Amino acid sequence: LGWAYYNLGDSEKSLELSLEAENRAIQASDVIDQLSWITNAGYVYDQLHDFPRAKQSYLKALGLARNSEGREDIYNALRALALVSVESGEVEEARKYSDEAIKIARADNNRLDELYPLLVKGLIAARLGDGAEAERIFREVEHDHHGNASLKWRAEHALARLYDDEKRPNDADHEYRAALATFEQARASLQRNDSKLPFSNHASRIYDDYVHFLVVQSKADDALRWADYNRARTLLEGLGLLSK
Repeated sequence: LGWAYYNLGDSEKSLELSLEAENRAIQASDVIDQLSWITNAGYVYDQLHDFPRAKQSYLKALGLARNSEGREDIYNALRALALVSVESGEVEEARKYSDEAIKIARADNNRLDELYPLLVKGLIAARLGDGAEAERIFREVEHDHHGNASLKWRAEHALARLYDDEKRPNDADHEYRAALATFEQARASLQRNDSKLPFSNHASRIYDDYVHFLVVQSKADDALRWADYNRARTLLEGLGLLSK
């Protein structure tokens, strides 16, 4: 349930259930479940932009995973550490964790697992000012058929921010819209309308960045329209006033 609520974007409920699951795993001396729910709690902290607490959770999970020699659990902790490190501006740590995660994914011949730390590599390149390398990686992740909707919209969002930083407003606008379209397509696949509103939390960073971009571009009317679009669309669907 904690994992399900995280994927729906309900951070508060996910954190509550994940921490409860972790405590029950500790009481049962179940190390494997304990590290799984520590990691899940870290995902929620990351989603809430509480990067120090997220990193603390991931490091604790990595220690447990290394002790138990669980290859998949080690990979999951490394992947998460790589992302939270680059988000915190700790580029060298991000590079170290992403390299180790990619090594595990390649040894297992698991392309999907390779794409997540590869995306981090693109974020590192962008932070270091290597726009060409960042763009190449983001495009690779975006178009890889082994990927999923989440990876696709993250890559498109990263491209939009890259183009924005490079003062390429037309390209940035295109990628912001592409990222939102990818997200909305995934959101539309949900069967229950009451699940769509919390799921929208996953796109909050894209919407926030796009609205800020439009304001900077002196497109105030567009900024206001996009700021309200996500919630309004969900409410209209719930009332049966908007076709899917």
